[in-house]
Amino acid sequence: MSLVDALRGLPLHAASTHSSGTATLTDIVLVLGVCVLFGLIAQRLGQSVLVGYLIAGVVLGGPGSLGIIDDINSFSFMGEIGIALLLFTVGLDLPVEKVRTFGSTALIAGGLQVALTCGAAMGVAMLCGLSASSSFIVGIAVAMSSTAVVIRVLADRAEADSVHGLVATGMLIAQDVVVVLVLVLVPLLPGATGGSSGDMSFIVGLGEAVGKLALLVAGIVFIERVVMRRMFQHLAAARELLAVASFTVSLGAIGACYALDLSPVLGGFVAGIVMADAAYASQVRSEIAPIRMGLVAVFFAYVGMLADASWMAQHALLIIAVVVPLLLGKAGLIWIAARTARV
Repeated sequence: MSLVDALRGLPLHAASTHSSGTATLTDIVLVLGVCVLFGLIAQRLGQSVLVGYLIAGVVLGGPGSLGIIDDINSFSFMGEIGIALLLFTVGLDLPVEKVRTFGSTALIAGGLQVALTCGAAMGVAMLCGLSASSSFIVGIAVAMSSTAVVIRVLADRAEADSVHGLVATGMLIAQDVVVVLVLVLVPLLPGATGGSSGDMSFIVGLGEAVGKLALLVAGIVFIERVVMRRMFQHLAAARELLAVASFTVSLGAIGACYALDLSPVLGGFVAGIVMADAAYASQVRSEIAPIRMGLVAVFFAYVGMLADASWMAQHALLIIAVVVPLLLGKAGLIWIAARTARV
């Protein structure tokens, strides 16, 4: 038995409802090592390390790649945890006072952006012959932006705490809330079940989604105010224990989101905001940073693995013809939404 075979016999399980595979120690080391290599190259070329992570994923696994990673889905769970922890640290940098100052503006702008972009994309989809329900799904998909990418870029440029950074973060979180509501409500839209029973299902589904969000926030606030602040008196001198306790709360919030069928990003972000005003916030942020950065690298590598490099190369002109107008149109609609919300 070779050393590589022996290492592959040491599994690190990533069990999740979203992934049925396991990532071996060799695969994890390989992915992180290649991420470091391509991240360094991207940085030397004046690009974000995220570009390097994505390219690393494209090279390692997925259609049209070298096929070094057999089961790419085994990395999805670790990547999701990494992004949730990234939003947790972002939340730690947003004390409640800042959220009150910019939160309403950001939510209004985010809601307008989703409505405008979804409406425009839905109209185009219907002109192309899609049904109203299918066009609505297309519209929601086009309206969404990558919270992970934007937050990471803002952090790299030290702009996460700026006015535009706070507003952008609020708009992205508003989008995530919309996604939660849409996933719950789409099967319940009037007409899907028909008649008044369909209307009643829609109302019940809406109440259920809002109730889940309220339950999540209330639970996190209770644990932080009643449990964590009392524990802080005993853990203040034990730096490692304090970090472990806070890390446990953040993972618990993420796990609660999975149990409630909510986005894990929301759990991490809300937990961070709730803890932002605590005396131990900065200490927790520094302690979990290494874990967060490693898992974030895994997430972007996983996204790269999902891309079909050969298909993209064969349809490069089509991709450019669709993506460029889409980006320009969406940027214009975001500007309109921001100006309307008086950002």
